[in-house]
Amino acid sequence: MARKPFTVSSEWINYAHGPGAESGHPIATELCEMTDFRNQIKLTKPEHVREVLSVAELYSSDSSVQDDERLWFRLYPNKLIKRARAWLR
Repeated sequence: MARKPFTVSSEWINYAHGPGAESGHPIATELCEMTDFRNQIKLTKPEHVREVLSVAELYSSDSSVQDDERLWFRLYPNKLIKRARAWLR
């Protein structure tokens, strides 16, 4: 049975993976290229979901998040971590 695609906000991908894409990280680049003109992207490759999980874990433990940053960007990584771990099982 095929699993459902993992959905993630395009805005999050651009925010969290954009720096990696700019520095030439191949999976970050692939993820950012998928976001054109979409609110959400659907991931089907485990390596993409693992990358999203890895970066979300970095952001969730980052104590340097500024108070003036949008609350959504501070809470969304925790949601992604839970969903990505479940999807990868």
